[in-house]
Amino acid sequence: MLPVDDIPAGYHEQLLNNHQKDFYCKKLLAKLALSALSADSFLKNFSKSPSGLIFFNNLVFVPHRSKVKLDIVGDCHDSPILEHQKQAKTLELVSQSYYWPSLHLTVDS
Repeated sequence: MLPVDDIPAGYHEQLLNNHQKDFYCKKLLAKLALSALSADSFLKNFSKSPSGLIFFNNLVFVPHRSKVKLDIVGDCHDSPILEHQKQAKTLELVSQSYYWPSLHLTVDS
């Protein structure tokens, strides 16, 4: 799991906000709160950090309608560590820490 301290502060706040407002995330958080009482195999890939962020397979889960996705992709694309990134390298960098459905489509666009 990506240490919560390694998530940029601005992203952390936006993601927490998104997790609390997004319909799917609210349902997921409710299920996670009850997960000790349930044998729901769907939840085995999800977890919640002490600060309230949702993780999927130890990656920060980014809600579907979250605008922070474009910021994350932009930061990885413009990473000062490497020169201008190709899409494959950007996808690799993003997917090391974050997950959202159709991530590859966001990076490709």
